[in-house]
Amino acid sequence: MMKRQLKKILLGTILVLVYGGLSAQKDMLRYADIEYDLKRFEHAGSQYSEAFNIKQTYYSAKRAAESYAFIRSYQKAFEWWEKAINFSESDREDSLSFARSAVQAGNLLSELRMPFTEQERYQVYGGVDVSEDLTIEFRPLEKYNSAGTDYGLRSDMNGRNYFVSDRNLNDRTLKKPIRLDARKRFSGDDRYRMNDRGFHQILMEGEEGITEVTTELEGVYHLSSPAFYTNADAQHVVFTAVLRDDKGRRRQRHEVYPGLYTATVESDGSFGKVKALPFNKLSEYGVMHGVVYNDRIYFSSDMPGGYGGYDLYYTEILGDDYGPAINLGSKVNGARDEVFPYLHEGDLYFSSDRFTGLGGLDIYSIDVELTDQAVNMGKPYNTPQDDFAYYVDAAGLKYLSSDRGMSESRDNIYSIVFLSDSYRLKVNTESGERLDEMEGLELKVIGVDGREVPLKIKDGRIANLEEGEYTVEIRKKGYFPASVPLSALPPVGTEKVLDYTLVEIPLGKMLVLDTVYYDFDKYNIRPDAAEVLDRASQLLGAYPDFNLNITSHTDVRASNAYNERLSENRSNSAAAYLKGTGVAGERLTMAWKGELQPVNPCVDGVDCPEFMHDRNRRSILSLELYPDPDGDYSLPVGLSYVKSTEELMDTLAAMVQEKRADLLPLVIAEDIVYYDLDKYEIRTDAAKVLKAAEDLLKKYPFLKLEIASHTDSRQTLLYNDRLSKKRSMAVLFHLKNKGISGDRMSASWYSETQLVTSCPDDVECAEEQHEQNRRSVLTLKVERSDVDKLPADWKSGKRRFSDLLK
Repeated sequence: MMKRQLKKILLGTILVLVYGGLSAQKDMLRYADIEYDLKRFEHAGSQYSEAFNIKQTYYSAKRAAESYAFIRSYQKAFEWWEKAINFSESDREDSLSFARSAVQAGNLLSELRMPFTEQERYQVYGGVDVSEDLTIEFRPLEKYNSAGTDYGLRSDMNGRNYFVSDRNLNDRTLKKPIRLDARKRFSGDDRYRMNDRGFHQILMEGEEGITEVTTELEGVYHLSSPAFYTNADAQHVVFTAVLRDDKGRRRQRHEVYPGLYTATVESDGSFGKVKALPFNKLSEYGVMHGVVYNDRIYFSSDMPGGYGGYDLYYTEILGDDYGPAINLGSKVNGARDEVFPYLHEGDLYFSSDRFTGLGGLDIYSIDVELTDQAVNMGKPYNTPQDDFAYYVDAAGLKYLSSDRGMSESRDNIYSIVFLSDSYRLKVNTESGERLDEMEGLELKVIGVDGREVPLKIKDGRIANLEEGEYTVEIRKKGYFPASVPLSALPPVGTEKVLDYTLVEIPLGKMLVLDTVYYDFDKYNIRPDAAEVLDRASQLLGAYPDFNLNITSHTDVRASNAYNERLSENRSNSAAAYLKGTGVAGERLTMAWKGELQPVNPCVDGVDCPEFMHDRNRRSILSLELYPDPDGDYSLPVGLSYVKSTEELMDTLAAMVQEKRADLLPLVIAEDIVYYDLDKYEIRTDAAKVLKAAEDLLKKYPFLKLEIASHTDSRQTLLYNDRLSKKRSMAVLFHLKNKGISGDRMSASWYSETQLVTSCPDDVECAEEQHEQNRRSVLTLKVERSDVDKLPADWKSGKRRFSDLLK
């Protein structure tokens, strides 16, 4: 009897416990469902977990997994999905959710040993391969990160840094953080029970450290995602805010969505004159994550008419008004969420949780004109967790925000770090056109041993160079190649941008070299012309990439037809002489202009002195630079890089003139003899100078003398032409009479055209000033081949003849 009674009591107790447990589970599930509907997922997940511990059901396991997935508690979501798929009620979508959570918890898709159809691979994270850049990584920017969530670094136009945080600057909290985009609407009067964290605020780094940014908005739940721009020369900001909406709703549950607002940025960094965008519908849909680019505001919204979830839109800024909201279309938007737009140098960056990514939000890029498809930026920009809020500062440094590597929901701000010295070469034309964005550009890195360093060079970036000295060779058809020295230093964590300009090959440009002169009505080569042509021949030997152009002219003292034939004969005569020195005929081009291009006013009907006619009887010798359009040309020896055509031409002219000067006779000494007014007789003082010249010429038979005579301006040009000629002849014959051979002397005369004092016609001058113009300049020269025959203590320069005889 007693045993029977004990059994009844025990059975009743068990029934009470079981019934009580089941009743408690039902209460927990009802409470959990309420919390879940209110988007209080931290509480909901905890209640579903306790209910599962009382009685294991598919419903409580799935709801716990979904709750933890919402607040990005990746490990817990993975563990609860693993429980849920073991129930017979689970379906294939649950298995795909399990696979997604496994990837976000840090597992490889291949480790799950789950078969996927080709279509299903596009429905789970990590199922599609993405690129990976092994030369960089992103590291936490510790000075802005806290125990809470911190994200969205941006800088204003004054260089002040702003970011978003849920930290309490006055009171610490142990509650778990949550990011604004994880929840797009909010119950009216809760603090933030989705995960029991404080609301988000915009913080600024200033002179007093990190402080909260204030706005004129009242009743604010959240502030986030500031983006700065200039409007009418004033600094403005567009930012996201969630406001408390209490109008007539204090006793009923309602939902509030984020909206976009613009404001002025005050001198202290606060936001003033706040205005709401006309697209805000705080009780209907969300508008957030604004950014301004080229007079447009780009933003994210789940307004009706999109592709699903949050889509990216833009609106034109029309003064104080805005155009309609334009959806960016299917190349950007899809069934999942597209958020955090950012534009930089012609590209649009955004984050999306589409399943073709690595997991959660991944960062994608596409050109702003949307001519191509959006591309996943790959690793390490993206991870199996959320990666978003991409940003490039004024110095070119890159930042993003992420909860990578964390088992619980908490975001940090990350900055790019280069694992080796990395260099980005921007190669431009002189007009600024980017050559490194075109096909046909070749880049090579050469080590000190002259061997090419095997590197993968992409988009102008050179990375993974060992410390040392290198040469970067840059080539593109139609441009001069450049050899640029590069010193690779130990990694310093920044990317170095090197700007180079490739100069287009100046095909066929002319560089005037020298001039050959002729006697009246002649085309034979005079001795002085032969010297000029000999130097031209030697210069062509020094510059094998260049040709020589000969363009000949005449004076006006014959008919046009006659002078055209005469100028042609002069070109042919000069060319024949050059061929005789060994110059190939294909390197010579010729032209003749007759009397059409005089260098002075000596045209028909004008009476000119002979020396002026002489200046018109000429062949101009010009180097024709790089004549072959298909030629593979390099810069001249000794020149590895130039930045402009002007610099190239100046450098080439200097190099040619230096080479030409090396071929010219060396000036040893210079002296002057003076004359009385309207005379050409040799004065006593002049005779002393000529005696010194005579002695030097006799002692050193390889020296030569140039005689150049002038007058003052007190006669006509023609009269002075004859007078200056007589002065040159007086010196020449004086020395010939002393036994100096005429072939060692040359004479020229310039009338009054080269005055050394400012005493032209109609200007009153002292007699001493006029006398300075009545002169013959005597120059002693020696051929370069005879320089070694000179006394060791002689130096070139304007020394007087008597100095050499001391």
